[in-house]
Amino acid sequence: MNKQPEKTAQTRRTLIDAFWALAQKQGLHSVTISGIAKKAGYNRSTFYIYFSDLDDLLHHAEEEILADFRRQMGAALADGLPGDLSAASETVIKTLFQHNDKLFLLLGKDGDPSFLARLREEAAELSRLVFRDREADPYREYVVAYVTSAFAGMLAYWHDTGKRLPIQDLAGISRTLATQGMKGFL
Repeated sequence: MNKQPEKTAQTRRTLIDAFWALAQKQGLHSVTISGIAKKAGYNRSTFYIYFSDLDDLLHHAEEEILADFRRQMGAALADGLPGDLSAASETVIKTLFQHNDKLFLLLGKDGDPSFLARLREEAAELSRLVFRDREADPYREYVVAYVTSAFAGMLAYWHDTGKRLPIQDLAGISRTLATQGMKGFL
C-alpha cells in the first residue's frame, strides 16, 4: 500500500464516498467494484489495494458510522443515563442522523442485516455505562436488543414511508415507548 498516509487516507475516502454515491442511486446491492473505481477516478486494481472485496469496503464504511455512534453516545452516557430521556432520545437521533442517507440504506428493506447486528453490539457495549450497578443483570442484553431493534425498525419505517412525521415526534414516540411502553399510547 502507498506509504504516504495522507494520500492513502484520501484514496480510501474517495473509494468509500464513490460507493455511497452509487449506493444512493442504484441501491446497496447493485454497486460493483468497477462502478466504484470508475466513479472514484481510479483503476479497478486500485480498489484492491485498499479493500479485498465489496464486503470489506462495506464493513469499513459501516465502521465509520459505528465509530461515530460509539464516540458520541459514549460521551453522552459517560455519567450514566440522563434523567431527561428526551435529551437521550434526541442525542441518539442526532448522532444517527449525521449519517442520514447511509443509515437508511443500511437499515432499509434492501439494506445490510449485519449492520443492525453490529449496531446492537455497539449499543450493548454502551449499555455498560448505563447499567454500571447492574452489570451482571441477566436481562440487560435482552433489553438492549429490544430497544435497539425497535428503534432501528421505527427509524427505517419512518424513512420508508416518506418521513410523514416530524423528527421531534419520532423522538417523542421513542421516549414514550421507552418510559411507558405501549400503555403510553393506549
